[in-house]
Amino acid sequence: MPTTTLCNRALKYIFLLLCSVAGVVQSQNTLPADTVHAAFIEPPATTQAAPAANSNIPTGGYTDYLMERYSIVRPDSSFHSAVKPYTRRDVYDYTQQAFWRELRPETIYLGAGPVDGYNINYLLDETTEFRAEQVPIWKDKPILGLFYKERGDLYTAEGEHFFVSVDPVLYNTFGSSSNAEQLLFENTRGLEVRASVDDRVSFYVWATDNQAVYPDFTTSVVRGIPTRVAPGVGPSKGFKESGYDFPYTRGLINVDASKSINLQLGHDKFFIGDGMRSLIWSDNSAPFFFFRVNTQFWKVNYQNNFMELTNYNQPKLSGVGGNRFRRKYAVFHHLSVNVTKNFNFGLFESIIFDRNDTLGYTEGFDLQYLNPIIFYRAIEYGLGSPDNAMLGFNWKWNFLQHFSFYGQFVLDELKFFELTGNTEWWGNKFGIQSGLKYIDAFGIPNLDLHYEWNTVRPYMYSYYDDNGSSYTHAGQSLAHPLGANFMENIAGVRYQVTPKIVLSNNLFITALGLDTGGVNFGQDIFQNNDTRPFEYGVELLQGSKASYLMNELIVSWQFWHNTFIDGRLIYRTLDDPANGNEQELFYSIGVRMNAVRPNWRW
Repeated sequence: MPTTTLCNRALKYIFLLLCSVAGVVQSQNTLPADTVHAAFIEPPATTQAAPAANSNIPTGGYTDYLMERYSIVRPDSSFHSAVKPYTRRDVYDYTQQAFWRELRPETIYLGAGPVDGYNINYLLDETTEFRAEQVPIWKDKPILGLFYKERGDLYTAEGEHFFVSVDPVLYNTFGSSSNAEQLLFENTRGLEVRASVDDRVSFYVWATDNQAVYPDFTTSVVRGIPTRVAPGVGPSKGFKESGYDFPYTRGLINVDASKSINLQLGHDKFFIGDGMRSLIWSDNSAPFFFFRVNTQFWKVNYQNNFMELTNYNQPKLSGVGGNRFRRKYAVFHHLSVNVTKNFNFGLFESIIFDRNDTLGYTEGFDLQYLNPIIFYRAIEYGLGSPDNAMLGFNWKWNFLQHFSFYGQFVLDELKFFELTGNTEWWGNKFGIQSGLKYIDAFGIPNLDLHYEWNTVRPYMYSYYDDNGSSYTHAGQSLAHPLGANFMENIAGVRYQVTPKIVLSNNLFITALGLDTGGVNFGQDIFQNNDTRPFEYGVELLQGSKASYLMNELIVSWQFWHNTFIDGRLIYRTLDDPANGNEQELFYSIGVRMNAVRPNWRW
């Protein structure tokens, strides 16, 4: 038996033992890496999918990258790459439409190498609930007849009108930093459950218990609040001297109201855009409670989101009702149109607001914002303009089957004559993103290059009501983690060396205008923007002009489906003449199963 196979099996034994899986470990699928499941051979018109557990796939993971990449190489007019999280039905439908014509029983994946075959297999393993049962994936029997009937799921059960999948969640990483005297780590254990009944209603739960000691630069983005918040997660108890102890849960109920209309009620994140960052809405902050109506037909995707957010930047409310965090609300709709297979254009509009009585208690959601069609700006204006409105657009153009040019424009406020008069009025607040991806660069298979530029004017996303209407949630930005008043350049390279090993490197070079001397120069979106020092002459990067550099190198080995060993090396510097300089080298190694690696790109 080859050494690599022995190593893979040994690692699989260890992790299944850690996840308390009893029994003898099943041998790996002996099909070649570039062999696609036989259930994938039939064209979409004849494939009969199993009952649909149409859950969301967490943003920022391996699936996201593959779908973004293949949507450039093989665009499909029914797939909207900028609208995340993707559902498992999104992934299944895309793979069927994009790849089935190349599949033949005698050649399986015509013209593809082992890397592409492995990646397509991965996407299929993520959508087992939709795949028709034709030829079993496994050569051997499942463990004890119960476990790993499918390579991507520890336990599955299905019948005529139901489907259940249960998987362990594990993330353990250990590292150190040149600025830390103690061990840095994150320890996560939990379960992921997907289920559906009656072919239309499905459920999803991802629940974990966590303890962590983070490097300081990851927690510095949570600012100005008395509550201890784990970055990207939410409130946390203390753990030892400087650690975090917190539960992390995402979940939803999903109803396919019709073939084209999908309803979701749950607690999760979302992301709009094709870039590494989003100036529209990102997954930077903690999950939030939402109700989503998603309508998809022809070349159109139209999404309405109604959300309850949390304002940690004001003191808790005490008295009647207990000791509670203050609530605020958001409404967001986004229209995405695939004008052609290679050109996508999207429009969005959002409102963030709070409704409090004289004691500070919330008066609830403003029902006028429930209208899913009318422009929110018209409603907000009719209510006396008390809320924070934002609008803009995004685009993506694929060309030559190797390139994708994308970007975003986000407008908080603008007066045309102030702009053309070059007065640099503070209220002309907007952000711009522009990026280019190059797939299979220079003819080298699986070598992808990426460049992205982001800039945001001072005071963008902020408001004047102590974060009641600012673009923030749980002490974190809902868009770019750096807030406003910055210019950022990102250069990335990703190379899938073998089907299971991926090297990636991202370099971030950023210029920021930071506050100095207690003056609000517009970078910190948690500050009330009515504390600005002047009305005119507001320039990009005003304040203490600082430069920020961060380079992140990651080596990742996926030795089992959704189970990775990650090595990570981060070098960062912050040169700030007014507030002091920083320099740090961070390194870690970790293992994760059914978990997304935390995004520490600040």
